[in-house]
Amino acid sequence: MSQIEADYSGLIAPGLPNTVIDLANIFGRLINYGDGLYGGHFVGGMYA
Repeated sequence: MSQIEADYSGLIAPGLPNTVIDLANIFGRLINYGDGLYGGHFVGGMYA
Protein backbone atom coordinates (compact mmCIF):
# COMPACT_ATOMS: atom_id res chain seq x y z
CA MET A 1 0.00 0.00 0.00
CA SER A 2 2.89 2.36 0.61
CA GLN A 3 3.80 2.12 -3.06
CA ILE A 4 0.52 3.83 -3.96
CA GLU A 5 1.29 6.76 -1.68
CA ALA A 6 4.87 6.89 -2.94
CA ASP A 7 3.63 7.72 -6.43
CA TYR A 8 2.25 11.00 -5.18
CA SER A 9 5.24 11.89 -3.04
CA GLY A 10 7.52 11.24 -6.01
CA LEU A 11 5.43 13.55 -8.16
CA ILE A 12 5.41 16.25 -5.48
CA ALA A 13 9.22 16.35 -5.22
CA PRO A 14 10.74 15.72 -8.66
CA GLY A 15 14.51 15.38 -8.57
CA LEU A 16 14.59 15.18 -4.76
CA PRO A 17 14.72 11.51 -3.76
CA ASN A 18 15.82 12.28 -0.18
CA THR A 19 12.72 14.43 0.32
CA VAL A 20 10.58 11.61 -1.05
CA ILE A 21 12.09 9.20 1.48
CA ASP A 22 11.40 11.67 4.29
CA LEU A 23 7.78 11.98 3.15
CA ALA A 24 7.48 8.20 2.89
CA ASN A 25 8.75 7.84 6.44
CA ILE A 26 6.05 10.21 7.66
CA PHE A 27 3.07 8.97 5.67
CA GLY A 28 4.12 5.40 4.92
CA ARG A 29 4.60 4.48 8.57
CA LEU A 30 0.94 5.17 9.23
CA ILE A 31 -0.05 1.95 7.46
CA ASN A 32 3.17 0.01 6.75
CA TYR A 33 6.42 -1.17 8.25
CA GLY A 34 9.40 -3.20 7.08
CA ASP A 35 9.47 -4.30 3.46
CA GLY A 36 6.27 -2.45 2.58
CA LEU A 37 7.83 0.81 3.66
CA TYR A 38 11.07 0.07 1.83
CA GLY A 39 9.12 -0.68 -1.33
CA GLY A 40 7.54 2.76 -1.01
CA HIS A 41 11.00 4.31 -0.73
CA PHE A 42 12.08 2.54 -3.89
CA VAL A 43 9.02 3.45 -5.94
CA GLY A 44 9.06 7.06 -4.75
CA GLY A 45 12.74 7.36 -5.58
CA MET A 46 12.07 6.08 -9.08
CA TYR A 47 9.36 8.70 -9.58
CA ALA A 48 11.59 11.46 -8.25
